[in-house]
Amino acid sequence: MNLKSLFQEIEKQNLYIEQIIILCIKLIDHHNAHPSQNTIVFEHNLTLLSNLLLNRTHIIKRKLALCATLMNTLDMSNLNINDRIKSSISPATLADLKNIEFNNFICKKLYNENIKQLELISLDFKQ
Repeated sequence: MNLKSLFQEIEKQNLYIEQIIILCIKLIDHHNAHPSQNTIVFEHNLTLLSNLLLNRTHIIKRKLALCATLMNTLDMSNLNINDRIKSSISPATLADLKNIEFNNFICKKLYNENIKQLELISLDFKQ
């Protein structure tokens, strides 16, 4: 595996993350427009999307670690990796996602855990 293909895979995963965030926003907007319709379905779907978002973010984290290891082995600068990190989930988006209210305890618990993990990964990316 070479660095170019790793960077391409990271970009692809970043696009997936952006698409998932767009789906979350659309789902939230739809629910806000029609709050009386199937709240449990909304909460379940949003929890699934947050889990998918977490999985994709973990993939990027692993790919970035692999890139750093390869670049270190090849005595290359790690500056290019920092450019790839900038397109991760913004703190403002995480804050918005964190403020969603849930009625269902199980969905709320899973969703909050996913968001906490995303916040930890976001902090890890900044270091």
